[in-house]
Amino acid sequence: MTNPNEERIRTLRETWNAPAKHVTQHAQLSDKHKAWSEVLAENIARRGTGYLRALIGGRGSGKTQIGVELMIHATANMKSARYTTAMDFFLRLRRSYNQKDCETEWDIVSAMKRCSLLVIDEIGKRGQSDWENNILFEIINSRYNSGVKDTLVIDNATPEEFQRQFGDSLVSRMKEQGGITVCAWPSFR
Repeated sequence: MTNPNEERIRTLRETWNAPAKHVTQHAQLSDKHKAWSEVLAENIARRGTGYLRALIGGRGSGKTQIGVELMIHATANMKSARYTTAMDFFLRLRRSYNQKDCETEWDIVSAMKRCSLLVIDEIGKRGQSDWENNILFEIINSRYNSGVKDTLVIDNATPEEFQRQFGDSLVSRMKEQGGITVCAWPSFR
């Protein structure tokens, strides 16, 4: 007989969209990256508080791995989690305009607003049009206003680039509700 908790976790992970490479790496983590481990622990401690955090910095520093670790932790505690890249999210939205039998724009945006933990990776890899910026603002602001839905955004930007890309309103909310962490430790790769 299957444990109901294990079944629930399996169900939560069926739709979480976490990158398989990072789920597999979960079992291979070591303590040699102390700064990385501290950032992960800090984020786990804040789970469920409605934090809004950005992880920015150089490629290969394990930012996406932190996001996936948070997703593993959330789902192990029976909370929903969703991973997307910014580009994948916007491509899904555009596809919804051209096909009658797929999810609508409302469905896609609502799913991003609804999950307990949302991880948006490669946030800077998008067109940064007013439309994209407004959609992202709507999702992140809705999650911020809920007071209980955690949001992690990830990018390879410098603090200055991130500020320009994300805008004053969202950066201000991040600083209030979680912060911007510059991941300047050695590469995992």
